[in-house]
Amino acid sequence: MLLKVQHPNYDHLWKDVITELFEEFLLFFSPELFELVDFATPPEFLEQE
Repeated sequence: MLLKVQHPNYDHLWKDVITELFEEFLLFFSPELFELVDFATPPEFLEQE
């Protein structure tokens, strides 16, 4: 009998991290861009890639 292993949906998990921690994500990966972004207006995350 073969067991089917379910792998985590890494794409969805990664998108959740970016969505929930967007400011921190941007600060870590692009501090220069972080300084230029106005976070008073929340970002709009699109479902399409």
